[in-house]
Amino acid sequence: MRDFRIPILAIVGRPNVGKSTFFNRVSGSKLQVVEDEPGITRDRAYSYIDTYEIPFYMVDTGGIERNSTDELKDQVYKQAMSAVEEADLVLFFVDSKDGVQTADEEVLNILRTSGKPFILIANKCDGKELETLTAEFYSLGVEEVIPCSALHGRGVSEVITACLSRLDNFAELHLYFEEQEKIRKEITQNFEEKFKRGEEELVEASSWFEDIEGEKQADSYTKVEVSSRVTEFPPVFNPDEGLDYSDYEKDFSLLPLPKELDDLEYEIDEEEEDDTAIEIEEPKIETIRVAIIGRPNVGKSTLLNALLGTDRAITSAIAGTTRDSIHEKMTVNSQEFELIDTAGMRKKGRIGDVVEKYSVLRSLRAIGDCDVAVVVLAADEGPTEQDAKIVGLAHDQGKGIIIVVNKWDLASKDHTAVKDFEEKVKETFKFIPYAPMIFISAQKGRRVTRILDAAATVAIERTKRVSTTALNKLLRQNITRVQAPVVRGRQLKLFYAAQVDTSPPRFMLVFNYPKQAHFSYLRFIKNVIRDKYGFSGTDIKLVTRKRGVGSGKQMDN
Repeated sequence: MRDFRIPILAIVGRPNVGKSTFFNRVSGSKLQVVEDEPGITRDRAYSYIDTYEIPFYMVDTGGIERNSTDELKDQVYKQAMSAVEEADLVLFFVDSKDGVQTADEEVLNILRTSGKPFILIANKCDGKELETLTAEFYSLGVEEVIPCSALHGRGVSEVITACLSRLDNFAELHLYFEEQEKIRKEITQNFEEKFKRGEEELVEASSWFEDIEGEKQADSYTKVEVSSRVTEFPPVFNPDEGLDYSDYEKDFSLLPLPKELDDLEYEIDEEEEDDTAIEIEEPKIETIRVAIIGRPNVGKSTLLNALLGTDRAITSAIAGTTRDSIHEKMTVNSQEFELIDTAGMRKKGRIGDVVEKYSVLRSLRAIGDCDVAVVVLAADEGPTEQDAKIVGLAHDQGKGIIIVVNKWDLASKDHTAVKDFEEKVKETFKFIPYAPMIFISAQKGRRVTRILDAAATVAIERTKRVSTTALNKLLRQNITRVQAPVVRGRQLKLFYAAQVDTSPPRFMLVFNYPKQAHFSYLRFIKNVIRDKYGFSGTDIKLVTRKRGVGSGKQMDN
């Protein structure tokens, strides 16, 4: 059986007929900003739905207003028509309470001209009695009018079921995805059975080893008999007992290994000493989520369009054009990216209305969900206090950060312009010296391709894991370069370190007096780790703890 493309359903209609409310209801989340005001939705938004008979994509669009002299409304219209063009079926929304409007007739004519199949959906039928109002819409010459109330969820499932059944190849699609679901269940069942058998085999193996324990056959499974070897070992060093480590070494020198053990060849240990490739693990990242963030009107949507090579987002010189976060996937050099364009974030006191408040909340959510935050600055304005606050949001959450200086073609430049601007950025963003900086012109497409290359590098850097052996060897070699703080006449001592987490990289440092570890000393350790292993574009988090104590103190210096 041949593969089938997942169908696309597009929602269109004049402004304020409940399109985004219906979209949010079907997708099961508040992806779109909804307010009782026309023109809230501008860019088109997508959601993958798999809770019905067949999976499909649903596309929400802004309200269609034809022959408008407003440039922004004209771009909203073009976005809606792009959705119609790619759709397999169009859901034409009207407001049952308003009845037939001239704007409805204009949208209907556009759909008929497009040649796309469509179904008329009479929304806002909030009660049984209002369903009688849908009869008026038959005057438009449509075959069927389906009532629903997106706000209250009435008739929503019936609308989707009716739309899917109208697809030309619905029967084939249903059969195809039904077969795919059977295959998925079989694979899952096979894995579960194998896992169950594996557990049973482990139980059998454990009982078998218990049966032969202490028997002579055990000798054949061990390379050396060690039962009669050294039985006396030095006590564990405990700094709380007031014993200095130098005295401990004198009093309790380590006993040598028995000759039989000392002569053994341990290939794994030798590889750990010699093979530098295993010092760092860099796992493959399936999809890198990149959020484009910044103040209003710095060119975030223009940058998204430049990266995609298409007018995916509406752009305008008017600040605050983008309201909903836009998600788009693309693949570059076999690496998949999910790009998220966000609404501009102004100072809290300047957020003017509820719509902008919701837009900013979605931008904050995008930062929380991303792997790498691309912070866009305007070259003609320079780094501002609000830019620093936005960067701080990403830094505090441990996200990868790339500074993108847009509109570089508009800035007055001389031979020191780049260096001077970099110095300004470093001075304003002192807390992120690790972030790479790229100068671009999104409008003209200059150097924009470097951004995804940098994002891929930063995403990998965030997931790197340094082996404990290599880390402690590095710190032992460098820890004596600076004088450690002295606490009550006793020197602060680092016993060992280990990387305990990634994304962002987090290292645990075990001291004799962790609370006395000054931030400058910890910054030195952080720089030692960064100089050796990079971690470009990401912060390094340090957690200090006392030896033998479970809880620690996080140092985000």
